[in-house]
Amino acid sequence: MEKRGLSDVVTTVLIILLVLAAVVIIWSFVRPAIQSGAGKVSAGCVELSLSASSCTASTGVVTVSRDADSASLKELVLVYELSDGTTKRIDTGKGATDLPGLGQVVYTPTLGSGANQLDILSGKTLKFVTPTAQITTEAGEIQLCSPTAIKKPCT
Repeated sequence: MEKRGLSDVVTTVLIILLVLAAVVIIWSFVRPAIQSGAGKVSAGCVELSLSASSCTASTGVVTVSRDADSASLKELVLVYELSDGTTKRIDTGKGATDLPGLGQVVYTPTLGSGANQLDILSGKTLKFVTPTAQITTEAGEIQLCSPTAIKKPCT
């Protein structure tokens, strides 16, 4: 009885080679997707920790606090929600020097109808405010972070 077959060692080596070949083929398809998406993710927005501690409905004056985060804050942005359900974004002009880590800043908007002015004189009142910011990413680009789900009621 002369039976010929592959030894266990040769079989194991062939299986390992097939698995490595499969990994290389899969990686060649997955790698471009990972690389293109990696530039869009910034840890700065995840780390950024802003909260509104007070908001005055009649004037729009907001006190914003910042925790000890390491995000590179470019500019504080406030998103006001008005009584008619619309929102108004205000670029405050307040940056990292005005609002450092563990800092607090009071922002008083100018009233009017300009791009960075708060128009509440036409029968609308302020309901909520949500602070967010523009940050400088690791790649040096300026990115607007999404507002948090935590809204501060204006009283």
